[in-house]
Amino acid sequence: MKTYFRAACLLSLSLSFAGCGAPEGTENVGEEVLGEVRGDIKVGSSMDCPTGTSGTCTVLGMPLLSQTSNLIDVDVQSMSPWGCYDTSIATVVNTALANRTSPRALTDRTLTWDTLVAGNNGATPPLATTKAYEQVTQQYRWANAAQPMYFHELLKDFDTASTTVRKFPTGCAPDVYGSCAWSTSVLVNDTVGAAFRDFSDQTRHVTNDYIKGQMNAGFAMMIAYGRYTPQKVWDANLGGYRMTFTLGSQHKVAFSGYQAGTYPLRINDVGDGQRYNVSVTSDVSLIGTFDGIAASSVKAWDFPNGRKEQTFVRYDPAVSPTPQVFFVEHVDGLSLSLPTSGPVRQVFSGTWGTGWTTLMPFTLNGEPHQLAYNTSTGAVHFDKFYANANGTNTVWSYTWGTGFTHFAPYSINNYPYFIAYNSTTGDAHYDTFPSNLQGPIIKAIKTWPAGFTSIEPFVMNGENYLLLYNKNTGAVRHEKLNSTGSDSTTTWSGTWGTGFTHFAAYDIGGTPHLVAYNAANGLIHHDRIVSNGVSVLSSATLATGMNLKTLAFNGPGHVLAYQPGTGSASTKRLALDGTTSADAFAGTMFTGATTVVPFMQGGKPYVLMYSQSTGTVRSYELSMF
Repeated sequence: MKTYFRAACLLSLSLSFAGCGAPEGTENVGEEVLGEVRGDIKVGSSMDCPTGTSGTCTVLGMPLLSQTSNLIDVDVQSMSPWGCYDTSIATVVNTALANRTSPRALTDRTLTWDTLVAGNNGATPPLATTKAYEQVTQQYRWANAAQPMYFHELLKDFDTASTTVRKFPTGCAPDVYGSCAWSTSVLVNDTVGAAFRDFSDQTRHVTNDYIKGQMNAGFAMMIAYGRYTPQKVWDANLGGYRMTFTLGSQHKVAFSGYQAGTYPLRINDVGDGQRYNVSVTSDVSLIGTFDGIAASSVKAWDFPNGRKEQTFVRYDPAVSPTPQVFFVEHVDGLSLSLPTSGPVRQVFSGTWGTGWTTLMPFTLNGEPHQLAYNTSTGAVHFDKFYANANGTNTVWSYTWGTGFTHFAPYSINNYPYFIAYNSTTGDAHYDTFPSNLQGPIIKAIKTWPAGFTSIEPFVMNGENYLLLYNKNTGAVRHEKLNSTGSDSTTTWSGTWGTGFTHFAAYDIGGTPHLVAYNAANGLIHHDRIVSNGVSVLSSATLATGMNLKTLAFNGPGHVLAYQPGTGSASTKRLALDGTTSADAFAGTMFTGATTVVPFMQGGKPYVLMYSQSTGTVRSYELSMF
């Protein structure tokens, strides 16, 4: 009978990344099992979903490897206890290569990697190996020389003819591990792929749905976590226990699929070469008990990241019980199979009536909708998006009063609410929707100061706020909305510089951030929103005349920068510390759009773009990471 233990990862100071140490008693059988391959339904080019994405899905071509297998060459087996990162990288690299859609020839070290063949482990007597374990051996050798293979280098090796339209961000040296947080390689008529490593201990976007979405989009994914031991500490001031955590070791694993259930993600754990079902969450109730006391009885949590919550990986305790908590450190992804049609794919084109001045997105019952309004006539529609963003169906139409200039959506307990504001009169309506969408529910009507030119909703400390700004005077204020959506209170007001035309709010780990843009001079600010305004993190100058919009995405923050006059557009990936942004895509959409509506549908990000003067409307599916 064989007994398996998952290896414990330690920090290897001789390398540029963490390694893993296996406890005594680990038995390594050196078996390799390829990911199950069934050709019924595929999502992207790397997932097999025989019953659709609501059922069980498997990453195609993923090897099941063990970091301490005796199939690794004996001259580097001493590295095996610290080899969880190396072996997980090998797992992801092999998966991406197996699922690649690009016909381009391999070059450089990627070619060396791919042309390795099965041999023997150099032992006496020798043991026959497999190609995959020869690749793990090679990775150990490269890592020992402080030159490990990593995802950005592999992506770079596809640019064989210098035909890229745009590749690595400024400052990214893809051959140097750790130089690139993320990178893409956009070729002349197709996207070969993308790679990223996101340090995520301070963020909240890494969830079960995020990981599933990335796999569905064509990414091979891995995650790094620290194993922490919880310890209760009596706090007399609180009259109860606070929970502290002590780091014991670190580990890395690859995601090999998903299924329904409490533990919906499947991993290939290189610590023992086994598969496990896990959940990636910040919900401490899933663990239940910490150091002998119920989670509900803990008075305060001292999470390692210093925040109010922290994401962790939880193995199904029925199979792999542990008193430790596995807090996420970073998540890594690689794809060589993103859509050949490009990162922005048009999925709908049509013509609506002209004159709609506002299209406001909202979500009801998990489905995307929009409010369409004409400020000149008062005409209003509530519309539901068809599947795959293929246009909309009008659920309700009416005529309201004219003159509303701004609509700001927000949610209370996942139910949609909105503010309708008239910049000329200062009238502000506090509204929500009935479940059947037959007209609005007006909660209150108030009068605000006239003249605000931007209204941007954001969430701070779990509560809804609005940023109100007047580009002509610089007057600005924070308006805190109450818990019923029927009133608000001004919590801060001040004066900024004039001229900002667009604001895009987004969240980093529960802290609101803001991108502010001046279309006249191209000035852009990256800000952190605080109780008394903003803290400016950085500033830069972009092209003038653009529109800026926060994109809907279950992941890191992105904004769309769109130039109506030329149709040029770029999706900008916002840094996880909020300090900067860089293009993840740059290309052309359609000329003359006056309104951009971002929304999620079926786990995918989309934008609808509309021209007020011509009625032209198009929907685009976005590939982001």
